Amino acid sequence: MFSKSFREFRAHDIRSIDIDQSFLNRIVGIGDLSISTAAATDASEQIKGIPNPHDVRDLILTQREGR
Repeated sequence: MFSKSFREFRAHDIRSIDIDQSFLNRIVGIGDLSISTAAATDASEQIKGIPNPHDVRDLILTQREGR
């Protein structure tokens, strides 16, 4: 109940960011975000039901590019 889990990725280690949205999710502006790193062959982290997933992806990519 009070436990917490935290996983951190370095922005330059991120290989791909995938967004999955159903038709209804696109209407309400939420989606699932999968982040793959260079250290793993499959998606190493998935965040479900995140608001504005395209904005989050763009923010991560901006950080990765060092802007």
